Amino acid sequence: MGELKCSNCNHKNQYPDGAPEWMTTYSDMVTLLLTFFVLMLAMATFDPIKFTSVSEAFSKSFGMMPSFDSPIKRKRQKQPLREQYNTEEERMRGIGYRMKKSFPKDTIDTDMTKEGLRITLKSKNDIRFDSGGAELSPGMEKVLLKLGKELKGINKRINIAGHTDKDQVVGAKYKDNWDLSYARAKAVQDFLTLKGTEDGVAFLNKNMTSISAYADTRPISSEKDEENRRIEIFIERSFGKPRGLSD
Repeated sequence: MGELKCSNCNHKNQYPDGAPEWMTTYSDMVTLLLTFFVLMLAMATFDPIKFTSVSEAFSKSFGMMPSFDSPIKRKRQKQPLREQYNTEEERMRGIGYRMKKSFPKDTIDTDMTKEGLRITLKSKNDIRFDSGGAELSPGMEKVLLKLGKELKGINKRINIAGHTDKDQVVGAKYKDNWDLSYARAKAVQDFLTLKGTEDGVAFLNKNMTSISAYADTRPISSEKDEENRRIEIFIERSFGKPRGLSD
């Protein structure tokens, strides 16, 4: 037991040598907590998108060096196919939700298919193809202009599918409905890769696009045949569904 005598009085102050007992217990608890969280971090699986966004935010806020080393780069471990598929599925659903919210109601529809994210341009009066025609209306060009801006930053293959109603083309510019549906898809492809440009840069790289023609083989309405004259744009998947993964 140490002893200290006050210089201004005759009282003696006694205290134990070293740190108080509560401080020792507290230090042990903090050390154990730190060890626990370091262990949790070491076993964690990083989401590349979230980690990159967080690290960039910290870099900008605290002036961290651009050479900040990412544990993802050090790990270089390939993500399992099941996780790649699920991650891509989640991202595509998010893209579809954002696109649908950014357009006026009943302009486009989005849903997931085995091919990828399907964007359907609804056949409203102002964006509908004329019967037997493949020319883009001013209303459709306006929709495609906005859609092109949404598609521009997506590094995925894009398939453009053309459809017709059940009325068969006879003796017109197009020899049959297959030819007509191809022409409709080609008109949209040309707009997005050639005409639909912003600052001289095309919305889509033509080499990353493809065309499908279905004529009247895939109707979506039996009551209003004019609604079948439509365009569908597919953002294609990069990963196929793994075996054993349920819908």
